[in-house]
Amino acid sequence: MLIALTQIVSTVADLQLSLYAEKALPLADLRTQWIGGFYALLNVASAVCQFVVAPVSLAFAPHRIIYLAIPLVHLGMVAAVFAHPGLWTAATCFLMFKVLDYSVFRAVKELLYVPLSFDARYRAKEIIDAFVYRASKGVASGALAGVSIFIPVPLVAFPCVITAALAGWLGAVARLARFASADDQSPKAE
Repeated sequence: MLIALTQIVSTVADLQLSLYAEKALPLADLRTQWIGGFYALLNVASAVCQFVVAPVSLAFAPHRIIYLAIPLVHLGMVAAVFAHPGLWTAATCFLMFKVLDYSVFRAVKELLYVPLSFDARYRAKEIIDAFVYRASKGVASGALAGVSIFIPVPLVAFPCVITAALAGWLGAVARLARFASADDQSPKAE
């Protein structure tokens, strides 16, 4: 459920960014150039987060805090989109999601598999990483496309859907955090 909710956030934030980019940059060439620059920035930020932020946060912060902090950061980004709807806030919202997803979230998510046996870990990762990621993205985009056939989907619907998915995400990680608090094995600095 946690992974499905994260991928709903990802898909809807991506679609939201695309719509704001189309609205702000109506010329296709200019929009393509902007999106290319955006993804270049996203990749640089992801690399920095992967090699600096993730190792430091996993080394010094209790894992239960990391589980809870990630969706809270995303809620802050969605609040910014609500307060100041536009290309830059939608871009920041999606960028923060992708940067944290590529680095910190995936690293801390792997820790959930550690207590499992090799066979259980392999099967769980196979189902979650191969099926749930893709299926939840497909269902989210398909549902939005299906709704848009009958009624135009206003831009404000996107942060509303993201907020709903983040509420579910927070509920899921709150439950995980309770389990993680009992045996949080995050290493501490010596």
